[in-house]
Parts: sequence; C-alpha cells; structure tokens
Amino acid sequence: MVRRLLMILSLALGGASEMDRRMSCQWKKNGILLTVMAVVTAVGQFSTARHLQGQLLQKIRTEASGEVAPETDPPPDKKKNRSDDHHRSHDHRDHGNDWSLIGFFFNQNGKRNSGHRDCEYENDIDYEIYSSSAPKSPVLFAGRPYALGRGILLDENAVLAGQKSQWRAAFWYGTDFHQIDSWNLHGRYENSSVIGFDFQWAHLTEKLLGLPDDHLNLGDFNLTTRLIESEDLILRLGAGGNFLSDRNASFAGYNLTSSIDWFPVEPVVLSFEIDYGKVGSIHQTHLLATAGVTRNHLEFLTGYESRKLGSTVLSGPLLGIRAWW
Repeated sequence: MVRRLLMILSLALGGASEMDRRMSCQWKKNGILLTVMAVVTAVGQFSTARHLQGQLLQKIRTEASGEVAPETDPPPDKKKNRSDDHHRSHDHRDHGNDWSLIGFFFNQNGKRNSGHRDCEYENDIDYEIYSSSAPKSPVLFAGRPYALGRGILLDENAVLAGQKSQWRAAFWYGTDFHQIDSWNLHGRYENSSVIGFDFQWAHLTEKLLGLPDDHLNLGDFNLTTRLIESEDLILRLGAGGNFLSDRNASFAGYNLTSSIDWFPVEPVVLSFEIDYGKVGSIHQTHLLATAGVTRNHLEFLTGYESRKLGSTVLSGPLLGIRAWW
C-alpha cells in the first residue's frame, strides 16, 4: 500500500515538473516571437522615416530646375497677393531711400567741388600732400602661417625673406550623421596685388535605404580682393559663379563671397567664409567655419559647414587638412 502511494506521488510530481517545463518552453518561444516582431516593427518604422526624409538631393534638383513641389508652392493667388502687398508697401519707401542717398552723394560732391572752386589755395595744398605721400610697399607672404611673423603676411622688416604669391589647398570630409556625406576641395591663390582667386567643389552623397546612393556636385569660383590685410587678419570680398551638376543636368548662377583668415596665436588659424548666390532657380547660402593647428606647411582642421539650397538645409561638422605653400 505504501509503495503504491509513493508511486502515485512520484508520478504526480513528475507530471507537474514536466508541465512546468513545457510551460516554460512555451513562454520562451512567445518571448522570442514578441522580440522578433518588435525588431521588425522598429526597422519598418525607421525605413519609412528614412524614405519620408530621404531624397533631399532630388528635391534640390527639382527646385533648381524650376519645378516646385506642390506642398512647398503657395497657391498662386496668395503668393501674388503677398508679392503685391510687399511691393505696394515698400516701393515708395525704397525709391525714396535710393534717391535720398543719391542726392546726398551728389550734394556732398557738389560741396567739395564748390569748395575747391572757391578756394584754389586749399586745392593746391591737398594736391601737394597727396603727391608727396610715399608709395605703399608691395605685400609679401611668408609661405606658411607663422613662418616669419605673426601670420601669413610679412611686416616691413621681413620683406626680403617673403614670396610674391601664396597658394593653399584644403580637403575635408563632412557629414550630417544621418544620410548626407560630402567630400570637399577648396583652393585659394593670392599675390602681391589685392586681387586673388578661390574655388570650392563639393561631392554630396545621399544614403537611401533600399535604393542606390544618390550623388550631386556643387561648386563655386570667385575673383576676390583684400579689403583688410595685416599680419593677424585678412578680410576679402569677391564675386563669381555657382554650379550644380550630376549625370543628368547642370545649372549655373552667380555667387557673392566674403572670407576672413585670423591668426590669433601660433599655431592656431581660424577661417570663416560666407557665400550667397543663385544656382538654377534657387538661392544658395553657404557658411563655413574652421579652426586649425599648423605644423610646418600643413594645417589640421575641424569645423562646421552649412548650406541652404532652396528649401533644403544640409549641415554638419567636418574634419580635414590644408596645405600652405
């Protein structure tokens, strides 16, 4: 009798443990299934978001060609009304300002001319002063930052060791940490006169999930003039052209540029550039700021770059190198 009770008890316990084991396995299977479903759902949502946010380069092409997406194009009547209101509210004031400035300019010139006509003695003195001024020494370059002075330009005590022209070329990689990467090349030439030349080329790559990568080339070239030139600071203004191209089409337009090179303390170089212009049917604004450390003829730099092309903004950090010679 006791043996039978023990056998029944052992069978009962064994069945319970077997049931627990089966239930545990079932829970594990359900957990794995739920985890897989959650991962698939997250990937799908991410893929949808990437597709919704993607194709920025195609959007730039479309706007540059003059075709505006319906959701970004205001209704014709509203846009026309805003344009008419803007012109009606500002035309009179703007023309008034223009004419007042022109009148002020001619009035001042007239006063100066009448003063010279009324007092020939003062005119003779001014002529003698200007004619006796010493000619400005030609600008020479050090070849690389901080080589022979505080910056790239040389002072009067070191002109014999300088060179008449200065070249520089920079290469950097930029990214927005999301879907746009860029490879950039920038060059600048300057000489003893205030006239120089610069250009920039950017190759943009857009990563599209499930689609081939998209590519676009942007560039500009400018003639520049130095407004401020000292050992520590150079300020330039310039004008030139923009271009946008890929394997299917190309667009061009004008460009206005301003740039600053600042040499605060060896071996640091700070550079800033802003461009504004038009390419195709859209306007472009380009901002570039870099901070570098020089070693001999090389500058190791980092910074930030931002472009606004039509309604699309591309921006992010950069890392690169610049050579001076």
